[in-house]
Amino acid sequence: AFQRLRSYMGGNNYRNETYNLTLPLIITASFSEDYSHMTEHHMGVLLPSDVKYPAEPHHYQVKIVNLPRQKVIVRAFGDELIYENAHRLYELNLEKLFYELRAKGMDIKSRDMFALVYDDIGVKGPQRHEVGVITESSIDDEKEEPKKFSDICRSEDHPDLPECAKFKSYPISGTDYEIRAYYPHFVAATPIKDNDYKAAFGELQKYLNGWNEYASLYEMAVPVTLSMKLSDDLDSLEEQYLAMGFSCPEDEPSEPLSSEVKVFKTPFYTVLVKPFGGKVDENNANEVYEKKFREMFADMEKYDIPVSHTDIFVLAYDYPGASLPQRHEIGVLIKDKEDEDGVKPFSEICQSDVNPHLLECARFSSFETGLNVSDVEGRVYDRHTMVEVELTENISYEDALKELFRYIRGANDQQIVYNMTVPVIGTVRVDSDDGNLMEAKVAVAIPSDAEHVAEPTSTWVKVVVYEPYKVIVKSFGGKIESVERLDAAYKEKFNELARELDGTHWTGIARKNGYIFGMEYDMPDSKGLKRHEVGVVVSL
Repeated sequence: AFQRLRSYMGGNNYRNETYNLTLPLIITASFSEDYSHMTEHHMGVLLPSDVKYPAEPHHYQVKIVNLPRQKVIVRAFGDELIYENAHRLYELNLEKLFYELRAKGMDIKSRDMFALVYDDIGVKGPQRHEVGVITESSIDDEKEEPKKFSDICRSEDHPDLPECAKFKSYPISGTDYEIRAYYPHFVAATPIKDNDYKAAFGELQKYLNGWNEYASLYEMAVPVTLSMKLSDDLDSLEEQYLAMGFSCPEDEPSEPLSSEVKVFKTPFYTVLVKPFGGKVDENNANEVYEKKFREMFADMEKYDIPVSHTDIFVLAYDYPGASLPQRHEIGVLIKDKEDEDGVKPFSEICQSDVNPHLLECARFSSFETGLNVSDVEGRVYDRHTMVEVELTENISYEDALKELFRYIRGANDQQIVYNMTVPVIGTVRVDSDDGNLMEAKVAVAIPSDAEHVAEPTSTWVKVVVYEPYKVIVKSFGGKIESVERLDAAYKEKFNELARELDGTHWTGIARKNGYIFGMEYDMPDSKGLKRHEVGVVVSL
């Protein structure tokens, strides 16, 4: 244990920082209620007081813990310690300490004891050793306010803090609940077997520390998520996973060497979250979380939020036993509708006063097409700014999407992170004479409230301002799981639209203007109702 601590202090951490060794070395022990056996046993060393944001350790068994202010009673002794007698001398002096306390009428109930080491064991000459017992923790333990994100997440003011998963928050007025729309991010996940959370955490730490195909090192992000799937009657736990976010600059994470670890990028998803403070550690965690989930489900009866009671999770921002304030969160997925054949209405897609947590949609007004077809409508889109990528033999649809998402997440000259908008638009221009393909592009709009439009750092991405334009659109639903199936669905629906326009004054409008397009409002792996659209440009 000491070698691991000394290795960390010597630079075996994610920033290769070295720290001066401090005194004393601390050995702690927690005992069972009858004092018959130890329940926990740790060794620790204090970080220098000028270190505000210590680096994350490489070794998964080394933890950074903030100790609260505590009141202790200490007994010092100067016996010469060697390895052979150290354990017995610590025990003997603890017994003396408790005897002396009882003689003074002090009945200490604490089961948390410690030894403080100031000299190397076996050193010649005068020595100082101490044993002690914790009598009470700081009054800080009573604080219930959750730790602020400004004290948890990396920022310009605190560049040494870990990255946090990015989301947009919509507090529910008059409550301590909030709806969050999380942006896609990389996670490593592993199942929890036999309730062994430490083993699951160790598997994920090993992956981040290089146990992967290219021995890549990744920086851990927060929170760590414990996801649980309950049975339909909510009486039993069917499965649980531990997931850990991480930063991946190359956007293509290395494959895990362990078959137990899966690495993937999350889709956009929406959750209901309840943050709270107070002390949570390994001894009370289950009790606290069960109580909070019961409160959440009772409260959900009062609010009209369609949550999935079987998909719950815990978000952890602190190590168990960290000093106060702490931040804990429980949450539940906001479920989608089960019917996948209908077309998702815009009220469930587009941001509004009623649903501020949804994504901004491209703005348009409607016009009469003269067609008596329920799934076809005319639209005039407002002036807006797009970022787009042209598809070539070397740039696929998936490549284009990745570059657009990178731009939105800050891969631009001002490192601005934009909120995602919908739809994602795939536009095709055909020759008006022979119908041959001339160009194909994928584009997404910049949010209308963006103060600045940054220049892309990728040569693939272009910023284009579109003046108002008129289109005729056909909408359809259904789950489409691949680009190939999406392409086939677009062709089928566009042919239907062309037949519906044939024989009207819109006949041949696609060939005449040369622009046709498809629009996507959902991630391919999202659940519930979907909305897809194909259309033709009427006028530019």
